[in-house]
Amino acid sequence: IGDLEKLGEDTVTIDPVQYTLTIRYWREGTLINTVTRTDVSGTAYDVATPPMDGYTANIERVRGTLTADVEYDVVYAPVGYQLTIRYMYQNGETAAETYTAMLGYGEEYSVSSPVVPNYYTANRIVSGTMPARNVTVTVIYVHAQMVIIIDDFETPLGIGLGSINTGETIE
Repeated sequence: IGDLEKLGEDTVTIDPVQYTLTIRYWREGTLINTVTRTDVSGTAYDVATPPMDGYTANIERVRGTLTADVEYDVVYAPVGYQLTIRYMYQNGETAAETYTAMLGYGEEYSVSSPVVPNYYTANRIVSGTMPARNVTVTVIYVHAQMVIIIDDFETPLGIGLGSINTGETIE
């Protein structure tokens, strides 16, 4: 028992080795956030990259085991979404060539609809702001014989198509 008592006196406590995990988040060349975590050697880590509308990340999950200091750079790149504008007659046939463009999230667009002889549309200009998804718009053309033009507004009657109608109501 004497040896055991002596061993207890000579025992040295060693603190576990600590390492640091650093994750830097970048968007269009600008540092937008840094996450730092310090833990003991051998600790597993698994960090999901937060989603960002209109962007995709180069690393979806940062994972591994701490055996040394570790640094990651997560880079968000803008995602292109497709704007498709179809030009159709009422019977479903194509009235003009389909317009397509790749746009970034939040990008504004304004596209003039083609002129089709003897046909009218309420959607002369298709405009908006690109959401974080693809967009398809269908512009319907109606034959001139089926349309009454109001000179003040230059809008054919009977083509509502969800457009806002303005003017006076006469009863």
